[in-house]
Amino acid sequence: MGSHAETFHTISVNISVPAPGPSIRLVVGCDVNSDAECGAEIPRYGQGVRNQAWEMIYYPSGHVRFRNPNNVFLGADGSKLTSDTGTDDNSLWVIESVSTGGYRIKSKTGNLFWKLAATRNGIDLDATAANAVAWDVQASIGVPPGIMTIIE
Repeated sequence: MGSHAETFHTISVNISVPAPGPSIRLVVGCDVNSDAECGAEIPRYGQGVRNQAWEMIYYPSGHVRFRNPNNVFLGADGSKLTSDTGTDDNSLWVIESVSTGGYRIKSKTGNLFWKLAATRNGIDLDATAANAVAWDVQASIGVPPGIMTIIE
């Protein structure tokens, strides 16, 4: 397993607001014992930015886990993305490049894809690849280095 505890990322998506509105960048965040949400990016420091900064832990199998400084992992809970302990396959993901830009994120088994929820500020899991959102993954400077420990 490889991990760089001093490198955090934001996971986001740009959505278009009906004309003449601008596009809006929504960032994935998750707190302890809650569902993952998409919302406005939180400025540089504080608890909010800790919920939106993700360490990517890579495994030799090609899977990845996302963990934030609050030790929250992103996991599958039925049809939605939620906080997870990071101890089972529910928190293992595959990242695929999309030809139009961005990344599609799917479950370890490959049968659930991340998409924006239609009725809440969250992320649903969908079995149809065509419904998946192309996510942007960027290095983030919002969380000071050295906050997290590496899982062995």
